Amino acid sequence: MLALSGTYEELYSLFVFAVWIFFALTAIALIRLRISEPELSRPYKAWAYPASPLIFLVAAVALTVNLWMVRPVRSTLGLLVILCGVPCFYRWRAAAEVRAAERERS
Repeated sequence: MLALSGTYEELYSLFVFAVWIFFALTAIALIRLRISEPELSRPYKAWAYPASPLIFLVAAVALTVNLWMVRPVRSTLGLLVILCGVPCFYRWRAAAEVRAAERERS
């Protein structure tokens, strides 16, 4: 439906907006994990931690906000598409928990 609704440039800006939101969330997750689980084994090191993830987070938020200001309608549509997936995720997770509980009983 989104592919039929606009030009390539509009679809690309929608994609870029969504991707940079998830890049920012990845930086937040890295920082949160390093704080909440300091003894966890690290298969790789984040160079110049915590400065590099924080700089990346600021850049990702700045790009996202800039794109939202330049293309507010398309960016809001992209955000709504992402948010539509949240109830689907929780429904899928609840169904997986039910299946796991049924496997434990049998």
